[in-house]
Amino acid sequence: MSGGSSSSRREALALLLGAPLAAIACRRAPILSYDGSIVGQDVSHAHALRSGPIPRERWSGAPESRTRVVVIGAGPAGLSCAWTLARSMRDRSAVTVLELEAEPGGTSRAGHSSVSAYPWGAHYAPTPGAHNEGFIALLREMGIVEALDADGHPVVSEQYLVRDLDERLWFHGQWREGLYPADGASADDLAQWRRFQQEVDEWVRRRDAAGRRPFVLPTTLASDDPAALALDEKTIAQWLDERRFTSARLRWMVDYACRDDYGLRASQTSAWAGIFYFASRVQRPGSSAEELIAFPEGNGRFVRHFADALGDRVRLGTMVHHVVLESDGTATVLATRVATGALERVRCERVVVAVPRLVADRIVPAAVLGDPSLRARSVDCSPWLVCNLHLRDRPWRDSGGLEMAWDNVLHDSPALGYVCATHQSLRDHGPTVLTWYLPMCGEDPNAERRKLFSMDWRACADAAVSDVVRAHPDLARVLERVDVMRWGHAMPRPTVGHLQRRAPSEPGSSDPRVLFAHTDRSGIALFEEALDRGTRAARAILATTT
Repeated sequence: MSGGSSSSRREALALLLGAPLAAIACRRAPILSYDGSIVGQDVSHAHALRSGPIPRERWSGAPESRTRVVVIGAGPAGLSCAWTLARSMRDRSAVTVLELEAEPGGTSRAGHSSVSAYPWGAHYAPTPGAHNEGFIALLREMGIVEALDADGHPVVSEQYLVRDLDERLWFHGQWREGLYPADGASADDLAQWRRFQQEVDEWVRRRDAAGRRPFVLPTTLASDDPAALALDEKTIAQWLDERRFTSARLRWMVDYACRDDYGLRASQTSAWAGIFYFASRVQRPGSSAEELIAFPEGNGRFVRHFADALGDRVRLGTMVHHVVLESDGTATVLATRVATGALERVRCERVVVAVPRLVADRIVPAAVLGDPSLRARSVDCSPWLVCNLHLRDRPWRDSGGLEMAWDNVLHDSPALGYVCATHQSLRDHGPTVLTWYLPMCGEDPNAERRKLFSMDWRACADAAVSDVVRAHPDLARVLERVDVMRWGHAMPRPTVGHLQRRAPSEPGSSDPRVLFAHTDRSGIALFEEALDRGTRAARAILATTT
């Protein structure tokens, strides 16, 4: 769909931003004086798997290479698995990563310009608690953690923590510090906000007999507290109703949290996931959420660390079609080179499948996929639209004079606002890149995907610009370029019943040659989950390697 005529523009904006914001946007002429393009995934390659498998016989004469472990997928889970293996195996060639896309990282990938690196998806991670030893070890290797305090809690180097101003909210026509809309809040609004925080503190305080918390990152370390598990039987909106949380400001805050981490509204999100967002980021009752670790390129910094360590062991532009379990106890991965169509075979001892479940279902033998009911109920994923706005200078400040923050949220928008790529580099003036996020939260994710991919570059860019210009009326003065990424399957949706759809924490399958590592297995698309799933698969292989 093009944004060419006024009617088609209004229609496109209404589909992406909703009718009220489309009406506001169409009252002003569109900003057209910028360049840009759609970048990233070529969905035609991935969609080729849906049209039916290529017969295995086609690979009968294809050249064959050998390695000990093949990791399919170069997202954070696959990369962390390969990185863990490569650090422990004397022969670096023992691990090969096969990735369909031209760049590694999945939704943690990053872009680069002459001004700054910038994220195309995930852009921060909370400082881990002392229990998350795997993440702490990675941060120490990267030089991000300086030391551990007396409680084993990591001390993060100051330059990697999001600096002030970390968050601001566009609310009632003005920027205000923080995300909770406190200005003009009634006594009842504030009392409900405090009571909600007390409820979260109660969950932070809870421990089982083994000292485990019900809400923790990674989720494989959490307890199976029956009261927490019961939260998965209702939405977080229903949970708020039951506790008479009626404050519109509190409910907006919870809804924002669900859109931020899950691409869902509060009315769709499991209450377990809704509480998880708040409770898993707090280490002690009464404490604030852990400080955030961020880089100009977002979680692309972690991707780069893994990819640099693995070097040419990551083979990009390679599409896997089949995992074949051979009679001699080995496995063969059948793949094609995207650029040339050349077929190739990779013989190995073990295969780690680090791709979304909808892909795994098509390339792995059904016998090793596990519970067939889970295969039938493949994970629903939220599509996202992400736009990077390249500015030659900063917009003027509003009448309140509040400076640009790292995270900048527009209260009345279905989008999440934008993060500023140059914030962490201490450059508060001059050129910058703003990364704008729109989760597609409709009830039917397939319909949302069709809607997103019906939009051309101009329509997508216009949605981002029309949203941001409401808070920055002089945007046309500084805007140079808008690049667009359309994520069709950005993250799993933890709707009601989410816990019943989770895979076990163990990475293995019914066949020891095949292991799994992806955030789809936990249903929470966070870096800590990917790291945990990847390293668990690696440790399982190392435990049986002589």
